[in-house]
Amino acid sequence: MNKKQLLMLSAKAVGLNVVEFQNGVARVETDFKDTGCGWVSGANVPWMPLDEDAEAFRLAVALKIDLMFAQGPADKYCQAIAMQVGIQECEPINVDACAAARKAIVKAAAIMGSKIL
Repeated sequence: MNKKQLLMLSAKAVGLNVVEFQNGVARVETDFKDTGCGWVSGANVPWMPLDEDAEAFRLAVALKIDLMFAQGPADKYCQAIAMQVGIQECEPINVDACAAARKAIVKAAAIMGSKIL
């Protein structure tokens, strides 16, 4: 999936509506929903869980996504696991473990969002 698809589908997974995607930034419209995470309500709010640790964390909490960091024979990786829906997404850790975690979370969330009609 490309960045636009990842952001749109991960937003959909938590009930956020993407109203605009421009210059790699998704903007969402939300009337505050109690996801247990406290997203700011409003129109045209930036949605950047691939870049912002806090947004990725809120996404993981809202969707009950667990993280596991491990080292295989050749590389380190981060795995996002949503056991309740049988999703596991791995992302290699190159230099930034936080970036790998954010991407793994968003990828797992996007898969969850793609299953919503």
